[in-house]
Amino acid sequence: MKSIVELIADIPTNAVLRLQAQALEKKVGELETENSRLVKRVAELERQILSSASATEFVEHRGALFKRKPGGGYSDQPYCFVCKKPLSSHMGMLPYSCMCGYSADFTGGDLRDVMRGLQ
Repeated sequence: MKSIVELIADIPTNAVLRLQAQALEKKVGELETENSRLVKRVAELERQILSSASATEFVEHRGALFKRKPGGGYSDQPYCFVCKKPLSSHMGMLPYSCMCGYSADFTGGDLRDVMRGLQ
């Protein structure tokens, strides 16, 4: 992409406009650099918030995570220990597993006993 100065080079303009255009291009570059730095910082802070929220929001039991309910107790939906997404058990017969490849050591049929052990 051509710079503003290159675009106006063929147009008869005064030196003041050229200097202003150069200053604007410099400022745009500075702002793009700052924006990039801030985007990285926001991503880092979001990761920190998620990890700290996860530490209080979930409890680990039998190789899976379970969400705490606001009124006490736990949700009966197990979550992945690795990526914290919901686990599934095919027809309750196979071990709970995640799309990321992680697998818990219990099946859907075992969930009631697992929940009893959690309380």
